[in-house]
Amino acid sequence: MKQVTLKELSHLLRHKEEWPEGFIWNYSNREDCAAGLADQKFGLNLGSIDPDNEFHDLYWNDLCSVFNISHHVRDLIFIGVACNKPYAMRDVTPEMVADVIDAL
Repeated sequence: MKQVTLKELSHLLRHKEEWPEGFIWNYSNREDCAAGLADQKFGLNLGSIDPDNEFHDLYWNDLCSVFNISHHVRDLIFIGVACNKPYAMRDVTPEMVADVIDAL
């Protein structure tokens, strides 16, 4: 599986002009969040993103492999930006996710 660095992801999140054509950001949707952006931009072929699909766990494990990160760090980036915060997931911006990555 192809690997991408968190530095590359952070850069991509901050540079919308480099996003795939037609990509629309939505942190609350896995296809349109940081993982979906990386998947589309870098052709990662992550596992299924359908939570009702038996391969759902493959998707989350793939994120750890692609970025060479622990499950804890994965959760901070791809879930935790909105957890216990005074805003909703739909309000999370790409820059907010990049800030979390850069702070690691």
